[in-house]
Amino acid sequence: MTTFKINDRARWTTSRHPDFVPLVEEALHLAAPMAERYAAMTLPPKVTVDLLTPTAVREATREHGRLLGHRVAALFDHPDEQATAYRFTAGRLHSFAQAHRRIWPLVGGRTLLGTDGRYLAVMPAMHTARRTSLRALVQALGHELVHIMQLHRSPDLDDVFYAQHVEAGFGRREETTVRPLQQIAEGHAMWVHRQIVAELGGVDDDFPDDPLPNAWSRRRRRAVLGLQKTTRSEVYLPGLGFMNALAAVGGPELVASVFDSTEQLPTRAELTDPQQWLTREHNRLVGPAPATAR
Repeated sequence: MTTFKINDRARWTTSRHPDFVPLVEEALHLAAPMAERYAAMTLPPKVTVDLLTPTAVREATREHGRLLGHRVAALFDHPDEQATAYRFTAGRLHSFAQAHRRIWPLVGGRTLLGTDGRYLAVMPAMHTARRTSLRALVQALGHELVHIMQLHRSPDLDDVFYAQHVEAGFGRREETTVRPLQQIAEGHAMWVHRQIVAELGGVDDDFPDDPLPNAWSRRRRRAVLGLQKTTRSEVYLPGLGFMNALAAVGGPELVASVFDSTEQLPTRAELTDPQQWLTREHNRLVGPAPATAR
């Protein structure tokens, strides 16, 4: 059974919601078995959860970029290549941290790399402090726990993903061969999320027990709704469609097998045509079908 260590580093927010920390702990224990069942994966024995302010999330994302940059750099031999790999990885994640200034009202959590390993960063101000009911937390945290399980199953996913981009920059691989990890990981988490939503009653974004949004909250959400729609269509939905196709054939176990190794991840072409991936997986397991005699 997984234990959760919760570090409250957002007391200016949680002090106004004294029940929030125990509510997060309750939600984690409710979400964990559902996420494991639908993902057909297991959580690590211990998961650290840090409650962060929006500013602290940006700082933590920059630290995540620095640490991951060093890991990606270690995959290359030449010092110049190592420097390029570090700059690319840290720079890309730094850009994401800057973008976080705009999207934080929509962010419930993130899986980050810290000095003590992977941890789940949760924003008590999630959805401008209006997503604080138990059901809302179970759904949001269940989604993030899927990312913890993905990286627990295949710890080098991030490293190889960024290394592939660097190799493409060096001309050693075609850009089209870089595995679309973000779409795959988010599509998978969204697939599990929707199973959890269905189990909880089939309501995705309507939580009667949440506090009523004030005028400031409504303005903040309206300001980023366009970005939310773009992110869903470009990141979440392509991977979700792929996962739906695999689940229809082999259930959660086949979906989970995508994360057995980097090579198991679909290519960009396979992401839009899941049958290509299913054929490749069939050939890997049993060999290609014999040629038909003429």
